[in-house]
Amino acid sequence: MVLRSDDSNYQNQIISKHYTDRKDKSMEQNLRLKAAIIEVVETQLDLNDPPEIQQTLDRLVSEGYAIDVAKELIGNVVVAEVFEVIKEGKPFELKRYVAALDLLPGFQE
Repeated sequence: MVLRSDDSNYQNQIISKHYTDRKDKSMEQNLRLKAAIIEVVETQLDLNDPPEIQQTLDRLVSEGYAIDVAKELIGNVVVAEVFEVIKEGKPFELKRYVAALDLLPGFQE
């Protein structure tokens, strides 16, 4: 999962694009975390890696989800996979990640 570290303003752009209605300073840290997660999702989409991420986005949008909401749903899977890798000490497993994407929108962390 890659962040666009070459663009220091990218997360701020995501925050302002996706979360313009949230101006509360106490939410800033949570918004930065959400922005980082959305950045991972958008990077995977840009790289088409894995290709199932674009398929999942397309499916969710065709089911009536707004693209921003669909990206947040995919972000939930990203967070769960990061948790598995870091907290549980499990290696990244593409099969597990894709299986979780397939469960959206019903995926539960």
